[in-house]
Amino acid sequence: MALAGTLDSDDAMDELRAITLKAAVIAGKKQLEMVRESYTERLNGLGLICLLNLLLAKELGCIDLDLERAIPEAISFAQPVRA
Repeated sequence: MALAGTLDSDDAMDELRAITLKAAVIAGKKQLEMVRESYTERLNGLGLICLLNLLLAKELGCIDLDLERAIPEAISFAQPVRA
């Protein structure tokens, strides 16, 4: 494992970034599952991708995401598919 060595090496930093990204994706997927369970509308694929990207960006600390506002906007953007 590269992290056992020095964190100054490019390989160790790349591995650390990969681990962080994987953790963010897992957290984003968990949040997305909770979001999908709480809404009766089914989002189309584009809306799910949009929402997952927003959640991932939030987990990476790139944006300050207000879920109460972002979810309805993503649903509106995606034009929900009615069951």
